[in-house]
Amino acid sequence: MTKPPPVYEIERPAELTAPVIFSSPHSGAFYPRHFLEASRLSALELRSSEDCYVDRLFSTASKWGALLIKANYPRAFLDLNREAYELDQSMFKGALPDVANTNSPRVLSGLGTIPKLVSEATPIYKTTLAVEEGLERIQDYYFPYHDALRALIDEVKSHFGFCIVIDCHSMPPLFSKGGFLPEKLTRKKGRKIDFVLGDNFGASCDHSLTASIHQFLNDKGHSVARNQPYAGGFITKRYGRPRQAVQVLQLEIGRDLYMDCQTLKPHEGFVGLKAELTELIGMITSSKKMQQAAE
Repeated sequence: MTKPPPVYEIERPAELTAPVIFSSPHSGAFYPRHFLEASRLSALELRSSEDCYVDRLFSTASKWGALLIKANYPRAFLDLNREAYELDQSMFKGALPDVANTNSPRVLSGLGTIPKLVSEATPIYKTTLAVEEGLERIQDYYFPYHDALRALIDEVKSHFGFCIVIDCHSMPPLFSKGGFLPEKLTRKKGRKIDFVLGDNFGASCDHSLTASIHQFLNDKGHSVARNQPYAGGFITKRYGRPRQAVQVLQLEIGRDLYMDCQTLKPHEGFVGLKAELTELIGMITSSKKMQQAAE
């Protein structure tokens, strides 16, 4: 029997020389057996909401003196980029506690802390879950990750006086045509978007920091959008406090840049994209201009 991995892993440099944390909360790929047995979907279908290989794309962070924290369990099992208790009562046998936020836009779209759906609005579960199981999942998987991320932010701030968090995600192929729509709705008409930078419309990250990353990606030939359609999730909004010297930027990467979106396997673009992102990591961790903007 395969031993379950820890909730998260932290990759540390030999010496912490950069005030930067890279977070990958949705790239976990360990699917517990009891979760697979409770689902009506195949493992491949469940993986459609996974930020496949994003942790690998940023795996050189420690070589630049920065930190990387990555989840080992998938978004379909538990979404770490939500409030702790964004839950859909209809998914559970038994009443949810009063603390539960049952009417958030994420819950109403089936994408709460314990998701009801994966992409393409496909239901995950065969039947309802015991409310105790849902609450235990949050206690055992959600809080440990956020406790660890918060501790890393405190560590970096204590060491440098400020902290930059890059929250790393992937997105389905995205096109813009008077708005932002997934590929299947635009039939590849309109401008292809490779990256979306989300800084909560300037509330979670200094403009110059976002602009520098935007310019870097543009210079590499990529099309970049800001805050549309992704302005940042819970992590960006919860931890981004520029006035308290914590800058958080959400970075969404088009999956088609590095993987086959049907088979979920990396393609020939993976190596080149990782090289570009390694260069980006180097710029973020070593640029005096960016660090001054973060202070």
